[in-house]
Amino acid sequence: MQVKGFIENCPAPIQTKYKWPNGEPKFMYSMYVDGTRYSTKGKDFSKLEGKYVEFEATQNGEYWNADPATVKEVAAPDNTKQSRSSGQLPAGPDRQDSIIYQSSRKDAIEMVNALLAKDMIDFGKAKGAQKIEMYEVYVDHYTTRLFDDAKRLAPPAHKSPVVATAPEEAQALAKPARKAPVMPEHDDFEDADIP
Repeated sequence: MQVKGFIENCPAPIQTKYKWPNGEPKFMYSMYVDGTRYSTKGKDFSKLEGKYVEFEATQNGEYWNADPATVKEVAAPDNTKQSRSSGQLPAGPDRQDSIIYQSSRKDAIEMVNALLAKDMIDFGKAKGAQKIEMYEVYVDHYTTRLFDDAKRLAPPAHKSPVVATAPEEAQALAKPARKAPVMPEHDDFEDADIP
């Protein structure tokens, strides 16, 4: 399928458990194009952030993969609301919100990376693609929080001390599936034995 759109964001690469023949670690790269995440199979396209591109993509389950060999910058159609590559954003509140959102997103990525580097985020027993999904949950959570803080020109009011918790979606992803309780089997078990 051919995809055309603006590259909104290229998240920081995630180190995989795999290594190149020379021993260096392999990284997973991705990009967001008009709200959809595409894996870029080890290619970094952060230099094209804000540019209008086209490429071939295939879907694998719920995930999308871009063919990195086909990613190229093209001219944006005249009917697009904004051309981030030229810096021409619409005037008024939409333009301001766009700037605040982009800044919040980049700050959220930096914040999550710093928290990960200090082992302050725990992915529990998550593996592979589940870790990527959890990373995105944290980035989305902090993007929203920072965007809201910037819009109201103040952080949320807190009563001290603050008890920090992971976003609910990340908590759900980190938890292993619950096992059903097993009732003991007794030959002499009767309803009368239940208090």
